[in-house]
Amino acid sequence: ENGIIELFYVADTGGNIWRFDTPRAGLIAEQEDGTFRTTNWTVTKIAELGLSGDDGVDRRFFAAMDIARSEDELGEFLGLVVISGDRAHPKSESAVHNTAFMIKDRYLTPGDPDGDGDPATSLRTAVSLDDLENVTSNCLTEADRNADGLCQVDEADNTGLMNGWYFDLGGDGEVAGEKGFTTPLIGFDPESGKPVVFFTTYVREDDGAVECANSLGYSRLYQVDFLSGAPTAHLSGETTDADFVREDRFEDLVDGIDGGVTAVTPSQGLTSSGRPLEIGAQRPIPKYWREPGVDILDKP
Repeated sequence: ENGIIELFYVADTGGNIWRFDTPRAGLIAEQEDGTFRTTNWTVTKIAELGLSGDDGVDRRFFAAMDIARSEDELGEFLGLVVISGDRAHPKSESAVHNTAFMIKDRYLTPGDPDGDGDPATSLRTAVSLDDLENVTSNCLTEADRNADGLCQVDEADNTGLMNGWYFDLGGDGEVAGEKGFTTPLIGFDPESGKPVVFFTTYVREDDGAVECANSLGYSRLYQVDFLSGAPTAHLSGETTDADFVREDRFEDLVDGIDGGVTAVTPSQGLTSSGRPLEIGAQRPIPKYWREPGVDILDKP
C-alpha cells in the first residue's frame, strides 16, 4: 500500500525458508540515528524441510517461491509455494523424494514497534515436515472433497491443512530423482475460478550401467490446486470421472530441462519451451526493493 517492501521470503539450499521483516521507520528521527533497522528488522526461520527435518532427507531449494494471499477455515494467510531439487546435480539418481510445498504464514503484517504488526513472528518455531499435511496420495477421490469441491482431510474443521501441504513429485512406484528447478506460478483455473499452481520439473533419463550415455532426460508440467495440492484436471488420461490418480497432477512436457512457467499477459502463461497456458486472473506485478524519492529508507 505504501510502495515499500516491508516483508519478503527466501528459500535456501539447506531446505529452509526464511522470513525477513523490514518495517519502515515511524519517525524520520529514528532513521537518522541509525537504530531503527537494528532494533526492528528481523529474520526468522519459518520452515525447516531439509536434512535437519523430521525424516532427515536432503532436500534443497535452488529456485524462488511464489506467494499469494488467501484464506481458509481458520482465516487469512500468505501461501508460499516452493519446489525442492538439487540443481547442482540434475542427473543424480538420488534417494531423495523431492517435494512440492505450500506453507501457510498467518502473520500477515510485518513486525512494527508501534503495535500494528506481528512481533510474535520472531518467537515462533519453524514448521517441519510433520506439521504439514501429506497429500501425495490424498485429496484424489470424490470422497476426499467436501460439498464445495475442496479437499477435506478432517471431518470437522480441516485443521490438518492449517500449516499447509506437501506431495512427493512423480507417480506411484516411480524411482526418486525427479527435481524442481524453477519458480512456480500461482494463477487461476479459467473454468472453476479456483487458484492453481503451475510449475515444471526435470526427470533424469535412466542410463542404466552406461554412465557417460548422452541422454537429455525430460521435463514435466504440473498443475495442482493451490489450497490442497490436489489435481485439477485429468492430465494423465487414465481417468475421466470425479476421481483422480496421482499422475493427474502432471504431464510430460519436453526433452531436456524446461525453464518454468511465466505470465506473459494478464491471462496467458508460457513455458520456456513454448507451451501456452491459460492462467486465469494472474497478472505480472512489478516489484521494487526501494523507490527513490518515496522510500524513507533510501539512504546509504
